Amino acid sequence: MKRSGLRVFTLMLLVVALTFIGCRVKHPCKVEMGETKNGIIYLEQDLPEDKLVENGSKLDFRAIPDEGYVVGSWIIEGGEFVEGGEAGSKTAKIKITDNFKISVTFVKVYSVSFNVHGENGNIAAAYGENSIESSTIESIPADTEITFTAIPVENYRVDFWSITGGEFKSGGKDGDTTSVVVVNSDISIVVSFTLYQKSFSVGEVSFVMNKIEAVKGTTLGDNSQDNNHEHTVTLSEYFIGESEVTNELWNEVMNLQGDEENYPVINVSWYNSIAFCNKLTKKVYGDDTVECVYYSDSSYNTVYESGTAVFMDISKKGFRLPTEAEWEYAAKGGEDYIYSGSDNIDDVAWYQGNTDWLPKQVKTKAANGYGLYDMSGNLKEWCFDSSDGSSQPASGNNPVGSSGSLRVRRGGDLGSSPDQCVCSYRSISKQPSFDQGMTLRLAGRF
Repeated sequence: MKRSGLRVFTLMLLVVALTFIGCRVKHPCKVEMGETKNGIIYLEQDLPEDKLVENGSKLDFRAIPDEGYVVGSWIIEGGEFVEGGEAGSKTAKIKITDNFKISVTFVKVYSVSFNVHGENGNIAAAYGENSIESSTIESIPADTEITFTAIPVENYRVDFWSITGGEFKSGGKDGDTTSVVVVNSDISIVVSFTLYQKSFSVGEVSFVMNKIEAVKGTTLGDNSQDNNHEHTVTLSEYFIGESEVTNELWNEVMNLQGDEENYPVINVSWYNSIAFCNKLTKKVYGDDTVECVYYSDSSYNTVYESGTAVFMDISKKGFRLPTEAEWEYAAKGGEDYIYSGSDNIDDVAWYQGNTDWLPKQVKTKAANGYGLYDMSGNLKEWCFDSSDGSSQPASGNNPVGSSGSLRVRRGGDLGSSPDQCVCSYRSISKQPSFDQGMTLRLAGRF
């Protein structure tokens, strides 16, 4: 048994020794170049006529793409990379381990340019780990996915994207901040920015007004409303307050004291609101401004301060109340919701179903599609239009209702039912001196 075990051990050592010696035995390996398209590949060293080299040899290869192409990938059999050989690399050092074959794929490349139409922002591009700041990217391999990011300056947003020579894989719609393109041709990308809000300051109080684009022949109203049947209006571009006027802004303009921060000003009459708009215009533009909107005479000679005679010069750039048409169009937010920003009233409004009948801070509910808050609840808001109490809203081009001595109110309030918070609801039963529970939202053409 001992001799038998010794024989087995001896045989095992012999096998290991022969295996080790065999691994180190040199043997010839044939080197073969595979077919390539759109470029060539060659060996830096000279091969013998029989194209045989010993295994373990290290050979240097170089790939040269045709014009308009780049190296794609290296494909080898019977060897291993020592250096290079990555996708896109033009060189590779390879250790030969057996009969060897090499080929390289070449990929079509394209030029991609990206620019901003006008000013007011920048555009950046990135693919893989590469971030590009220049406006043109040369030699981009086919099927490369590039992400473009539009970066607007303050108070601007993306208006539109355009692409020539390709199509967007994702994004690239009006208002999108990003777009993705898969490159398979020369491509040009252009992004444009547009002003969407203006920021103003009075003293240490700032406020924002959002831009509403001009619209032609849009339908307002709802035939289910007795006093607001469907009608068609055309509106010029205008701006409207992001929120209701706050206590801070009112007190700063009217030289009053108060400490209820971020709450809407309450219990202001239509006449108070008109006077406030003119005072705010003077605060922003200067006391000698000619941009006040409201006057005490039809010749627009005397800027309104008080009284019951009010005339509007809407061509001025000062602050004012929105017209009824402007208010409703803005409240709809470019959407088709029941309430201003949602079909779920609790998402966007403070009303009788979710309050203790006390005013709430502005901007604590969701905004609508135009970035406007509290247009379905919290407090009712004055519009400029007048009514006789039974007339329908004015229609046509930039309409302003002027059929009576009553003034129009829009939007729901803390005591309103859901039906009174829909965008089309009108309340027109109050004299302009009425102030209980009333507030205002600013408008203007700047």
